[in-house]
Amino acid sequence: MSHSLLTLASGPLVLDLVPTLGGAVANFTHDGTPLFRPPPAEGLVAARSLGCYPLVPFSNRIKEGRFRYGGVRYQAGPVGPIDPLHAIHGDGFRHPWQVVASGPKAATLVYQHDGAEGWPFSYRAIQHFDLSDTGLTVRMTLTNEDIRAFPAGLGLHPFFPKAGATLTTYAPTFWKSDETRLPLLEMPVPPVWDFAGGRVMAEIELDNCFAGWSRRAIVRWRDKGLSLTMTADPIFDKVVIYSPMGQDFFCAEPVTHLNNAINLRAAGVSDSGVVDLSPGESLSGAVLFAVEED
Repeated sequence: MSHSLLTLASGPLVLDLVPTLGGAVANFTHDGTPLFRPPPAEGLVAARSLGCYPLVPFSNRIKEGRFRYGGVRYQAGPVGPIDPLHAIHGDGFRHPWQVVASGPKAATLVYQHDGAEGWPFSYRAIQHFDLSDTGLTVRMTLTNEDIRAFPAGLGLHPFFPKAGATLTTYAPTFWKSDETRLPLLEMPVPPVWDFAGGRVMAEIELDNCFAGWSRRAIVRWRDKGLSLTMTADPIFDKVVIYSPMGQDFFCAEPVTHLNNAINLRAAGVSDSGVVDLSPGESLSGAVLFAVEED
């Protein structure tokens, strides 16, 4: 299947969306310099290989794709091929989104989920992109269109170029993970993962969820003379930082809940971040990416 780009432009900023490929961002650039990871050499083949994609109706992993809610056992989504053990990142990035509004500097994409596969409840997800000369705002909305309540969450998964990049942000605690990347225990952040003073991302290897997040992160590329400040609404009070060794990217993902949050809540974790959406209710929040020339 071929995929067409929907391009927004404002001043030095250009945003290329791929609605039919998971509602993902293919390019976000400042005068041609990538702010998100550019597409791979093979082109537009998968949302998870692009610059940013939506996490709906949950982020990160659900253990074995299974959870209990309202006394009923559910399967949350496919296990594999991304993770051989757990369901991951929801439905949105796996399916086409419809363009319901677009202009030179703004666009609105919608994904309608009927609960037949993947997440076992019906919902409607919206991404609204608003580009200005100085930044990009992405607003996400998730609406329960089922006859039953369900546990919900949102997140964004931006990939930032790692070469020459530093990350500055604040979060006092993180969740230690097991060998399958499921959270086990909340702990104080060790010095090696303390980003309050800025860290060179080429030196960092981790894939963990951080809590108590300040909801503000600065990515700076001094060699490019650019910085990007990501500011999230209060519902995104957790962040997943993913920095694999040997890769040319890292991620700082604003999310509403912990990894495996539904099962953690069932196990007694009070601050899981899971939101219970009754039929007709919505969960909504925005993330701003402000760009500055240093």
